[in-house]
Amino acid sequence: MKRLALAAVAALLAGTTAAQPPPQGWTGQFSASILCDTQEQLQSIVDAFDEGADAAERRFEELYRRQNERSEPTCAVVAVVAVATDTKKLGLIDLGEGKAYGWIVRVANGAAEGYYLYLESRIEALRNSI
Repeated sequence: MKRLALAAVAALLAGTTAAQPPPQGWTGQFSASILCDTQEQLQSIVDAFDEGADAAERRFEELYRRQNERSEPTCAVVAVVAVATDTKKLGLIDLGEGKAYGWIVRVANGAAEGYYLYLESRIEALRNSI
């Protein structure tokens, strides 16, 4: 009976644990993460994680040193107040020191728009689904 109850709880949690990015139209403070000018730039950093955290860090540094037309880094780690306008699901990403659910979120505010790496740990996903 005890195993049956544990199995039921596990099934319930598995069914309700769904990591989610901010919904389209949500406006607020995005915590510090990677923000890039283009989706392709951000995707290239995420793809580099397949080779390891060091490769992702090297790719980020390359894009950070590259300046855009406003003489700003094409990618940087920033906290931003913006509206979420679109999302692309990345799934579970191995960040080297752990895994997290990830999305590329297109964000915009009065100053500019860009592509933000939204990450949610498995524990955060569980907490947010309860």
